[in-house]
Amino acid sequence: MTCGILSVTILSCSEGNPKKPAQPTTTITITLKVQKITDTLEALTDMAFPGNGEMGVTEQGGKILSIRNGKLNSSPIMDLESKMVKLDKSYEERGLLGITLHPDFKSNKKFYVFYSRPSSSKTFNHTGVVSEYKLPGAGQVDPDCDRIILAVDEPVGNHNGCCFNVRPDGYLYISFDDGGGQHDQHGHNGNGQKLNPLLRQIVR
Repeated sequence: MTCGILSVTILSCSEGNPKKPAQPTTTITITLKVQKITDTLEALTDMAFPGNGEMGVTEQGGKILSIRNGKLNSSPIMDLESKMVKLDKSYEERGLLGITLHPDFKSNKKFYVFYSRPSSSKTFNHTGVVSEYKLPGAGQVDPDCDRIILAVDEPVGNHNGCCFNVRPDGYLYISFDDGGGQHDQHGHNGNGQKLNPLLRQIVR
């Protein structure tokens, strides 16, 4: 167990005068306790918190594992490796990159993942996929029992990422990467300046 002190300073806004620097108004000191749970996870990419002391974690290689009350369950909830692109062991930005829970997860057991699968077109490097799964009453989740929400072809193997969440309005919000290549190099202005494809966009 490791303890530490964290100080957070809250700044006030300088309304009507953007040149005037904001002044500190409140400093809050928080004591943190850090305890190592495991050091066996490989390339941790995201976490989800269903409650009751449980945490779901995703590994880039395709596994979703459960940590309950500080103890790692070595048997994965699901393994998506068979559906994903083959990852380069030396350097890789693709893989299982995100997980989020349905707002009614406690009752419907639905959750969503973002991962990289092989593209059906030789023009693209891979396809970024958002899929819906349902946690069974017992046993592992079948990786083939999914409902694909969205699939977007990506031209290059780097600059991959997804941050997504279900908001209180009921919509699933998804942020996509730019599709790869240094400096967003696709087309005259790059993918970030286009509304189609959905790369480098926030999708609702």
